[in-house]
Amino acid sequence: SVTLPLRMKQHNDNALKVAKYLQTVKGVSFVAYPGLENHPNHQIAKEQMTNGYGGVLSFGLKADHDTYNRVVSHLKNIRMLDPVPSVIRDYVRTSDVELRQNCDNLSAVLYEMCKDTLKKDRLLEVVRGLPENDVEDIEFIETKIGDVIFALRERNLNSTELVDARQLSDGTLRCIAVLTVALIGEPGSLIMIEEIDNGIHPARVYKLIEQLIAIGKERKIDIIITIKKPFSYFITKNINRITTCV
Repeated sequence: SVTLPLRMKQHNDNALKVAKYLQTVKGVSFVAYPGLENHPNHQIAKEQMTNGYGGVLSFGLKADHDTYNRVVSHLKNIRMLDPVPSVIRDYVRTSDVELRQNCDNLSAVLYEMCKDTLKKDRLLEVVRGLPENDVEDIEFIETKIGDVIFALRERNLNSTELVDARQLSDGTLRCIAVLTVALIGEPGSLIMIEEIDNGIHPARVYKLIEQLIAIGKERKIDIIITIKKPFSYFITKNINRITTCV
């Protein structure tokens, strides 16, 4: 990727900033990062790691067990998302409801989420508002052994057709995955979405980000997105709980 060097530089810079910030926090007992001057191997790292000190650090807390649990709980509310359409096009167990980074179990997550009619209606409202979509409903095809795949009920002239995930476009699958993670996110959580415009038509990306802004505001969720193409709309930073990274 032509952007990899720039992204890795930012990756390194961000880790150093986080490490320096943690050093100022009273509740932190130690910070281990080779980019810090007080690290025992800083000089060696400086000589060997000429392009940055990496993105991994560790730290400890001056805290009791309950505080540790709260910190871990907050960290678990950070979700990384990079939907891969090819792995979404299959049946999954209905019990597999913890959304993974590549969204291969999206059908099961949607199956569980749509039990909440408010979330289902919100998802349909957004999907219907995306360009080139004429969706009436979201349905689920279940097997006798407890597997499920989601499908969209689409209008075609005077009739409707049930189109399951195996037949949906990459762009549609990515859009639904991104909207799902926003709708199931806990208030106060952070969602990071990789290359939101990958495989999605620019007109859809525009509308999708508008809807993410609205959902983020409604549910008090912070969303960070990266994009591949520098559309002028995306250059604005920190819009209503959305941060874009070109």
